[in-house]
Amino acid sequence: MGEAVEIAREFGRELGRRGVSVYFYEEAATVSERRDLPFIRKGEYEGLKEKLRDPKWKPDEGPDVFNPKSGVTVVGARFPLVAYNVDLKTKDLAMAKEIARRVRFKDGGFPSVRPWGRSEG
Repeated sequence: MGEAVEIAREFGRELGRRGVSVYFYEEAATVSERRDLPFIRKGEYEGLKEKLRDPKWKPDEGPDVFNPKSGVTVVGARFPLVAYNVDLKTKDLAMAKEIARRVRFKDGGFPSVRPWGRSEG
């Protein structure tokens, strides 16, 4: 993992030198709050311009101004991710959110589980 972090940071520095804003995440994170990708993604592209005005959101590498063409890039090192889909066969968003809350690790659920969902219909 140490070597992976080293490579991620080297890659991020090179992107920064080329004018791309970079945040490091997971094991490569330099700011503890930025370990989790969903935390970095919060607000999505549409909120990025405002986020970059906050000194706490200065990128780890590259420019700290909003670039509408490229946004920012997130570079990290982590153990392999195993992802799979579960079809709940419901359009009841409240039920889906409750199931996600119950299995999500940060809410007392299963280790390493991070639900992600999308609403259909």
